[in-house]
Amino acid sequence: MNLPLAAALVAMTTVNLHGETIEIPDPLTLSSGQKVASVEGWQTKRRPELLELFRANVYGRAPIERPRNLKFEVSGVQKDAMNGAATRKHIKLSFSGPGGQGAINVLLFVP
Repeated sequence: MNLPLAAALVAMTTVNLHGETIEIPDPLTLSSGQKVASVEGWQTKRRPELLELFRANVYGRAPIERPRNLKFEVSGVQKDAMNGAATRKHIKLSFSGPGGQGAINVLLFVP
């Protein structure tokens, strides 16, 4: 990315998405409305705020511990997926442990 483009992206305050204008919050303004004025303010206040926002709204949290019980079950195989170019496997991953229990369905395509 060239410098003028990077500077333009940093200066953006709104984005037009499918005809709707969305305001982009200033990354150097704390949730209290106070501006970040130093490296220390960034490292101790704003950066942790942004990381928490990403954890809560984008990426989620990783479990504290590895689940005690893991079970992998292939529940379906399609050998002619993608016009015969791949095999598709439907795998159900079940888990349980101190944080609770759940399941994840995975579609795995193997050439």
